[in-house]
Amino acid sequence: MVTAARPRRGHCPGPLRARRPRTRRPLDPLRSRGGARECGAATVLVVSLASVLLLVACGAAAVGGLLHARRVAASAADLAALAGAVAHRDGADGCAAAGRVVAANGAALRDCAVLGDDVLVTATVPGPEWAGPDVELHATARAGPAP
Repeated sequence: MVTAARPRRGHCPGPLRARRPRTRRPLDPLRSRGGARECGAATVLVVSLASVLLLVACGAAAVGGLLHARRVAASAADLAALAGAVAHRDGADGCAAAGRVVAANGAALRDCAVLGDDVLVTATVPGPEWAGPDVELHATARAGPAP
């Protein structure tokens, strides 16, 4: 009958570990006494920590993508409101000028209104693709002459 060799206490068998004759060593108080029960414990710890680190990195990338899209929408709205206010002051259609500027900045014009001498613009930017097709980020800006 052939039986599998049981690992000795305190010995973690490995595929490349050579078998050496057992020598008697003095007891070391700092050495773990867990024996074979601790084989691979560090591997599990490293894999767990790497998984947590990967999860945190993915979360940071997700938040960064949303913040970038929000900033693009805010920049487009700000510039469009300024362009619309200048065009309205010069007697042209402020919303048409705002629409051109919003499109040039990679956004879509959601709403534009001329309120007296002020121009109110809302720009929309699609969110990151991983967030889903229905995610849109909006930004509103108002510009006009100084009071």
